[in-house]
Amino acid sequence: MLCPITVGRDDELQTLAEAVDGAAGGAGSVHVLVGEAGVGKSRLATASAEAARSRGMRVLVGRAVPSTVPVAYRPLAEAFLSALRGPDGTAVLDDPGLTAFRSSLGWLVPEWHRPGHPATASPLLASEATLRLLAAFARDRGCVLVLEDLHWADADTLAHLEYLADNLAAERALVVATIRAERASPALTLAHTLRARGTATVAQLAALPREQVLRMARSCLGSGEPPAAVVRLLDAHADGLPFLVEELLASLVGTGALVATRTAGRRGPLLRRSCR
Repeated sequence: MLCPITVGRDDELQTLAEAVDGAAGGAGSVHVLVGEAGVGKSRLATASAEAARSRGMRVLVGRAVPSTVPVAYRPLAEAFLSALRGPDGTAVLDDPGLTAFRSSLGWLVPEWHRPGHPATASPLLASEATLRLLAAFARDRGCVLVLEDLHWADADTLAHLEYLADNLAAERALVVATIRAERASPALTLAHTLRARGTATVAQLAALPREQVLRMARSCLGSGEPPAAVVRLLDAHADGLPFLVEELLASLVGTGALVATRTAGRRGPLLRRSCR
């Protein structure tokens, strides 16, 4: 029960579309989407990736995950390694701009790691190496790097993100990051720092107001007004979060409580039993 449209985020979609256009033209930037779980951060990040693909740009996606022992560079490594396995991987690694930074990319490319030479000897060089690698991916047709769930990211990943925000303006690359806002985290602190510094755009996503929740429900169901009991359920339990709107409707449809019916040639939802 996925909504076929993005509701209530017109300004954010416009900003991201302009950022994709800017990256394609050589004006790189970092955009951070902040909000509680289920508010639609990933939905907007996906929209920016789709806009980039429609322009023929490369899209790299990595995600941080919860762990008792954070894995260094996890979201960056996932994004770059998945792209390096593709048909363009060899050409990117052969980019002359990376030659001087091979040892600093040893954390990512095992064959570039020199025995006895720490790959992260210089954090500054490691960050510059990441910038150069992203620039290599973006060189011919532009690139969007999506980094999800950075509230779980390790300190090294956040240091690289900060460096990218400070130095990406001349590259054909856009970085879109998502961070939960329910609790304090180093990533959330960094987002506020980058916004204050003016080196990243930070969008704070709020829950949808009731009218937009109902618009989303209508779009999900592909019909007119949902039954009153469904509206009451969404009012009581969706909390204005797009994810919960979809989950609640999917649960109703999946259990057979809400079915599609046809009356007088018109299709609409029918509630078979009461929603509590």
